[in-house]
Amino acid sequence: MSKNYFLYGSEKYLINEKIDQLILCLENEAGEKAELIMLDGFETNASLLEHHLTYNSLFSLSKILIIKEPLWFKIAGRKTGQFKEILEVLQAYFAEDNPNQTLIVTNNELTSEDIKAKSLAKNDFLQLFVNNAQAIEFNPDKGEIRKWLIENLKTKGLKASDEAIKLLLNSGQDMYYLDNLLKKYALAQIINITPQILADEIEVIYEIKIFKLTDALLNRNRKAALAAFYKLIDQGLTYTDIIPMINFQFTALAQVKAGEENHQDATIIAKETKLNPYVIKNMQKNTRNFSWEELWEIFKLLLELDLQMKTTSLNKGVLVEIFIMQVCK
Repeated sequence: MSKNYFLYGSEKYLINEKIDQLILCLENEAGEKAELIMLDGFETNASLLEHHLTYNSLFSLSKILIIKEPLWFKIAGRKTGQFKEILEVLQAYFAEDNPNQTLIVTNNELTSEDIKAKSLAKNDFLQLFVNNAQAIEFNPDKGEIRKWLIENLKTKGLKASDEAIKLLLNSGQDMYYLDNLLKKYALAQIINITPQILADEIEVIYEIKIFKLTDALLNRNRKAALAAFYKLIDQGLTYTDIIPMINFQFTALAQVKAGEENHQDATIIAKETKLNPYVIKNMQKNTRNFSWEELWEIFKLLLELDLQMKTTSLNKGVLVEIFIMQVCK
């Protein structure tokens, strides 16, 4: 009987861990090493796929074919050309019994809700794999990630306060990032992880994550700015995290603009303002996008936003949305 797996969800760490487990389990069952084939999910065409799905291994009794992130699930309803040919190849494969072959396909975007809802009806590939493969979801909630973090800390001989664990959970980073961060602390023999130790790391994480929002604001791209804002909230950042960083970016823009008007180069601006050279370089691309009158208006809007956040019961998300639209008008 064929063994087929469809592994989906946002956590690549768990998906890859499951793939390793499946390979080990399948090889133990077979009593030998399997022929392992990895295909590029973006480049694999119908003929190449058909070849690997149909030929018998010359080196081993069993074969494991892994395809990560194929385009089939991303482009719903494609029934023509290359996608139609690939669909026909897969349909023929699933119609046959392939006892010595295992097919593992992954997707990092779908959720169980997607599969239950319209996505399943619209995508023939998705229907095919849900009906013919063992579908396993890897979209852990914060409770599951917390348990994993605690176990990971223990395995690496580390300790962390509840507040530090909360900071890690709310960082919005994936499990690969968190695992590598803990490895870094273990190698540095930083055994007891505290919020103070994490402070610089978390600040860098937030700055990287909020860059898309501030960059969209600097380019007055309303659609991109709103999308970035919603994503930041989904990832666990609070309004008190976001607003100061927006203020920092526009303050940096004003400082660089003033430096340029005083005929200062980037080196002098960095010395005078203590800004990171990367920040200065980015701001230099945007100084002409805003007049001083517009900048003062934005600082006025930021002040009003901060006051409204602290003194009114108005929906904070709506207040930020209004601010974004005012900046991008």
